[in-house]
Order: sequence, then structure tokens, then C-alpha cells
Amino acid sequence: MNLYIFNIFRFIAAVIVILFHMQYTYPFLKNIPKIFLAGPQMVTFFFVLSGFVLVLSSAKYEKIPTMNFIKKRVSKLYPIYFISLLPIIAISIVLGKLDISNIIIDLAFLQSWIPPYALKLNGPAWYLSTLTALYIAFPFIYNYIKERKIENINVLYASLLIWSITQIIIVLLLNSSFYQGYPSISHDFLYYFPLAHFGSFFLGIAGALFVSNIKIMYSKIVRYSTFLSILGILILSIEYENKINTVLGFDIPFGSSFYAPLFLLLVISVNTLNETVIENKFLKIITFLGAISYPLYVLQAPVKLVLSALFKKYEVTEHIAFLVYSMSLFLISYLILKYLDKILVKVFK
Repeated sequence: MNLYIFNIFRFIAAVIVILFHMQYTYPFLKNIPKIFLAGPQMVTFFFVLSGFVLVLSSAKYEKIPTMNFIKKRVSKLYPIYFISLLPIIAISIVLGKLDISNIIIDLAFLQSWIPPYALKLNGPAWYLSTLTALYIAFPFIYNYIKERKIENINVLYASLLIWSITQIIIVLLLNSSFYQGYPSISHDFLYYFPLAHFGSFFLGIAGALFVSNIKIMYSKIVRYSTFLSILGILILSIEYENKINTVLGFDIPFGSSFYAPLFLLLVISVNTLNETVIENKFLKIITFLGAISYPLYVLQAPVKLVLSALFKKYEVTEHIAFLVYSMSLFLISYLILKYLDKILVKVFK
């Protein structure tokens, strides 16, 4: 199955995460619609999409070769991630704030497992720590389902149950004395810990298995209408999160996999649009956007760290600083993707 259409949404989600982080450095961004600042919610989208796409891309396997799968996936993540840590480590050495234990934990992709290390070096990369754990779990889950010949509908029920249980636990802890706000170990545990997001990933797996053997019978109008309806519900929900909390009388963990079922419906609706014909001249652009979304995500923090000192020294205005940052991040991501990534992937294999 052609999965090119997901590249567009992967790129948009990555940009939203970057804008979410940048609003604290460039306050004018807080005036844009809330959907464009929904960074934590988009991370949930990434988890759901990852599980979904992994199943569709593994359809040819009756049994996934576990070690080869893990090695291939980690080798794709690691090179650019490793590059992202270098300037942060260098600056830490210059400032005399080098923490060897922190570096070892981050290099081993363990930061999301060990509060309070999730955000210590490259903050946004906690997602990669959790994603790596889910990648390792995927072949075991997939092979177990195939070997036991578990019906797809039962897998979907199980994923909804797991997601529901984790959300109930998170809601209870979030609204108890356990939660000490941000930043705190309790925040790291509820929002970054891998098991908090396993339900999202598993929903993606179950959703892909469920729709893999279903033939699309709806017209193009119905498919687009369904997609736009789900997207509209998602945008409205994000816009009115505070009011939802007020009405319910307790806090909902919107940034910790709460939207996973809705994102699954969105991903499934996007998948039905795969039969829409896109001209070949646009395929390269779409593929490029999907490829560059990863370095954009991983490099956002180190590029900001390096440029912040320059902006402060030369007293650059807020809007100019954001423009320079955006252009620099895109250019550096492009150059690394084009000239270094393939070489480093071979090195880390």
C-alpha cells in the first residue's frame, strides 16, 4: 500500500510541535490559533501513526525478523539524534555543566524511562526514547498476534481496553496530590513515561490490522467529508480544552495520549484518501516533507540553543530572530538529511 499521504501530516505535526516549543521564546506565537500550538497532542498523533504505518508496511511478513527489524529502525533514528546531542554536550562542557550520567542515559535512549532525565539535554527527544521502546516491542506484539491468529476485532478491543486503563490511571494521578505540576518528576512520569503512551501505539497497530482487509466502498465525497468532520472535531476539542476541564470539574491529560482514539479515526480516514491520485511532480515534494520532518523535530532544540546566544549578543528583534531560526533549522535539517544521514546510517548499522 502506498503510504505517501501520511508524509504531509507527519510534516505538519512536526511543525506544530516546533511552534509549541517556540512560543515560550517568541511570545507573538501565542496569538496564533491553538491547533498550531498543540505540540503534546501531536506527539500522540505520532505514536498512533507509527503503530499504524508499521503494520501496513509489515503486511508482507507472516513473522517479522525481530532483531533485523529493531536494528533497522534504531539505525534510522540514531544518526541525526546523535548529531543533535553534539552541540548540547559541547556547550555543557564550555559552561562547566557536563553531566556524564545524563549523557549516557540520553545516548542509550533511556531518558523517558528515568525521571527527571526526560528533558535534561535535547528536551523534545524524550519522544524518541519512548518511540524506541515501542519499536522494540512492535515485532513481539505483531508476531504474537499472527502466531495466535487473534481476530483483528479482538485486538482492537484489547487496545481500547489498555488505552482506557492507562488514561484512568493518569487522570486519577493528575488530579491527586501525586501531581506536582511542571516541572517535576510526577509530570515526567505522567507525560513522558513510555507506558503512558503504549495505548496510543497499540491503538495504531490494532487500527491498521482492523482496516487492512476492509475494501473501501465509499465515494470520494464521503471519504473527504469523513476526514474533514474528524479533523473539525479534533480542532474544536483542542481549542476548548480549558472549558472541557471546567465543565468536567477535573483535569484531563490532553497531552498524554488522551486523543489517541480520535487520532486513530483521523489516520484511518487519511488512509482512505490514499486512492486519491496525486500527480507525480508532487510525490517528490511530499516524500521530501516526510523525510525532513524527523531532522526538523530532533534538531529544533540544539539549533535554538546555539542561535540564542547570537540573538542575545546582537539584540535581534523577536520576529527577525524567529525568521532566522526557522530558516536555519530548515537549512541545517536539509543539509544533514542530504549529505550526512545516509553515510551515518551505514556507520551505525
